[in-house]
Amino acid sequence: MLSNKLYNYCHSHSFNEFIIDTCVNNKFDNKIHFFPQTSWILTHENKIVTKLIKIENLNEDLSKLLNEEINLININSSHTKNYNIYDRKLKDLVYEKYKLDFILLGYNI
Repeated sequence: MLSNKLYNYCHSHSFNEFIIDTCVNNKFDNKIHFFPQTSWILTHENKIVTKLIKIENLNEDLSKLLNEEINLININSSHTKNYNIYDRKLKDLVYEKYKLDFILLGYNI
């Protein structure tokens, strides 16, 4: 079976190590999954594209955009939210790494 290096990494390192390697050591900067969201939504003139659809409001935002009722079903969601695994240090590291995302997309830490 072929395995992915990131998959192997996640199974051999702690969550804390993962955050530190991501946010401090920049270990995954070349992986598309770790690009800041603003890299996808800013134009070359550093302006946000005109319409954004957030995953947490997917049905509502798509309905408004398409001017028709959209009711996508969710077939792959976590049953638990593990926000408590982030201590203040980890939250601060993630915030600093993705600060522009937090600011421009209106998220709090």
